[in-house]
Amino acid sequence: MQAQALAADGDYGPPIRARDEWVGGWPVVLAGFAGSALASMYAYTMGVMIGPLEAEFGWTRAEISSGFFVVSLFSVTFSLVMGMVIDRVGPRRLAIFGVVFYCAAVMLLSQATSSLQVWWALWALVAVGILFIKPTVWVAAISSLFSVSRGLALAVVLSATGFVSFIMPILTLLLLKELGWRMTYVALGGGSLLLVLPLVLLFFSSASDRDRRREKNRASVEAGQGAPLPSLAGLTLRQGLLSRNFALLAGGGFIFTLASVALTLNIVPILVDQRMSKEAAAAIAGAIGVAQIVGRLSGGYLLDRFNARLVAAVSVALPLATCALLLSSNGNPVTALVAVVFLGFAAGAEMDAIAYLSAKCFGLRNFGALFGAFTGLITLGFGLGPMLANAIYDRTGSYELVLWIAVPLVMLSALTFLLIGPYPTFDAPSEAS
Repeated sequence: MQAQALAADGDYGPPIRARDEWVGGWPVVLAGFAGSALASMYAYTMGVMIGPLEAEFGWTRAEISSGFFVVSLFSVTFSLVMGMVIDRVGPRRLAIFGVVFYCAAVMLLSQATSSLQVWWALWALVAVGILFIKPTVWVAAISSLFSVSRGLALAVVLSATGFVSFIMPILTLLLLKELGWRMTYVALGGGSLLLVLPLVLLFFSSASDRDRRREKNRASVEAGQGAPLPSLAGLTLRQGLLSRNFALLAGGGFIFTLASVALTLNIVPILVDQRMSKEAAAAIAGAIGVAQIVGRLSGGYLLDRFNARLVAAVSVALPLATCALLLSSNGNPVTALVAVVFLGFAAGAEMDAIAYLSAKCFGLRNFGALFGAFTGLITLGFGLGPMLANAIYDRTGSYELVLWIAVPLVMLSALTFLLIGPYPTFDAPSEAS
C-alpha cells in the first residue's frame, strides 16, 4: 500500500510504504516494547504483594497502594518538563539512565520498614526512575520514525503493558513462594535490568537522536558548528496546551485511567473478595494481559484505517460490560474471565488512541512536551485510582461500590473522545522559527 509521507502531523519526504518503515524501525520497536514493559512492571506486581505487606506491617490496603500516589505526584509535576527535555535532547539518553535508575529503585523496595515515611521515600525513588522511562520516551521515538504505520507501531510498543499484566501476577506469586517479598523485589529489579538495558543500548533511538549523530559528524567539517536540526511541523507548546482538543484528550484519558486502573490493579483482591482462591484469581487476572495485547494490536490496526475518535470512544466504553459482569458473577470463574477480557481490551486500546490522536491533533513539533503532559495527568489517575478503590474497601469491606462508581466514569470518558475536533493541517515551520 502506497501512502504519501506528507501527513497532517508534519511528516515530510517522498512517498513511503509501511513495510519500508518496519524494515528500518523494527529494532526501535523491540527496544521500545522492552522499555514499556519495564515501566509498567511495578504496577502489576502490587495486587499480589498487598497480602504479604499487609501481613508484615499491618498497613491498610490504601496505605500500601499509596506508593502509586507518590508516583503520580511526581509524574503530574514533572512530566511536562521531561517532555520538553525529550524534544530538546532526544529520548535515547533519558531511556538509558532511566532503565538503570528505575531497576535499582525497584530493588530498594526490599528495604521497606514498618515506617510509612520510609515506604513513601522508596516509592519516590521509583517515581524518579519512571519519569525517564514513561510512555512519552518510547512513543516519541516511534512517532518520529513511523508515519504510514504509526498506529500499529505504537500498538506493538504499548502492548508490552498487556504482556506484563499477563505474566507479572503469576511470576510474582511464584517468586513470593520461593523467595519472600523482599527478595522478590530484588529479583524483579535485577532481572529486568539484565534483560532490558542491552536492548535499549543496542537498538533504541529516535529521528532526533539519529539527526544529532549526523550533525556531530558534519560539525568537524564546519569548525565545530553543526547545522541546526530539521524542524518538525505542529503547534507551539502554548497553542497545544490551550487548545480544546488538549482538554478533551487529557480529561478523557484521566477519567478512564482513574476508573480502569482502580479495577485492573485490584482485580486479584476483587476476585478473592468474591471467594476465589489467590491462585485462581491470579490466573484469571493474567487474562487481562492477553486481552490488552489483542486490544492494542487490533486498536492500532483500526486507528490506521478508521476514525480514531470513534475507535477510542468504543474502546473506553468496554469496562461497562466488566462492571456489569463482576457485579453479577458471584464468584463464577467463567463470568469473571469474560469481565476481565473486556477490561483488558479497553486498557489495551486507550493509550494507543491517545498517542495516535496526540500526533494528529498537535503534530510533532512539541510532541514530547504535550504527550508528556497527557501522561502526567494519566499517571495521576493511575495513582489515585487504586488508592481510592482500596480506601473504599477499607471503609465498606467490599469493592462493589468501586464497580458502581466506574460506570459513569467510563461513559463520560467515551463522550470526551467523541467530542474531539477535526485534525488541523500544519505548515512546515521556517528555519528561523
